[in-house]
Amino acid sequence: MEYGGLLRDATDRMGIVSRGDRERLFTRHIKESLARELVNLVGSSARILDVGAGGGLPGIPIAIVRPEVAVTLLESRNSKVAFLERVKLAIGLGNAYVRAGRMEELSGSVTGRWDCAIARAVAWNGAMVRALRGCIAENGFLVRFGAPQGPVPDGVKIVPLEDSNERALHVWPAETWDALTNTK
Repeated sequence: MEYGGLLRDATDRMGIVSRGDRERLFTRHIKESLARELVNLVGSSARILDVGAGGGLPGIPIAIVRPEVAVTLLESRNSKVAFLERVKLAIGLGNAYVRAGRMEELSGSVTGRWDCAIARAVAWNGAMVRALRGCIAENGFLVRFGAPQGPVPDGVKIVPLEDSNERALHVWPAETWDALTNTK
């Protein structure tokens, strides 16, 4: 996979993904990004917002295997934005769009809404949740990765990832987003 090679090289040179995770790029990060449970969450012609896209996980793998889905990669760090642009050009991803900025800055500048947001390793705050409400369709949802940490509100669906005893997808419908943070 060409993306995997670009990601490994950028991890070595720039720390795009934690260097400690270099050996798990394929076995954990890319594999989780291609999990059937995640890839099949949205219908055809859906619009996905990858919040804090970093090295493009999971947005780039989803864009590769679901060419009918539009994926916007939102990233605030310039070095990672430049990497995402290079990957998009190198692979020829016509359905991936790189956007520099932060979630909190996004809601006032969007035309149309995304069907869902996906976030790995993102700590949510009140401003981000408010921005999310302005960017995601009324019936949209947020997908978070990770191990379940404490109780989750009613309505949040936890989908275990295949081949993982601890990691899962957490699918948060809009009515549960206030629980992401203590700040409304």
